Amino acid sequence: METEKYFDLPIHTYLETSFQQVCLNLARYRKERDLTQEELAELTGVSRDHIAHLEAPGSASLPSMDTVFTIAYHLHIPAYMFYMREEDWNLTEDEETGRP
Repeated sequence: METEKYFDLPIHTYLETSFQQVCLNLARYRKERDLTQEELAELTGVSRDHIAHLEAPGSASLPSMDTVFTIAYHLHIPAYMFYMREEDWNLTEDEETGRP
């Protein structure tokens, strides 16, 4: 199984990879919906500075689960999508958007 490769990594390496993935996905999904950081901030109530910090390459912090769910709701995606690597899942458009 492809995900088993993580079990051989030190926990700090795995967590660093997770942090990077959340940052990449946040920026990706925001841009796919043609939203600026400011527009996403207005929709979610999360400050633009915080969104910029989370999207910054090498960011060493994860958003709270409340922030993840709030942003996911306004981007119309399931929250787990922030934690996924694109190469790990082959999703259809319906699965990605969470729409029937």
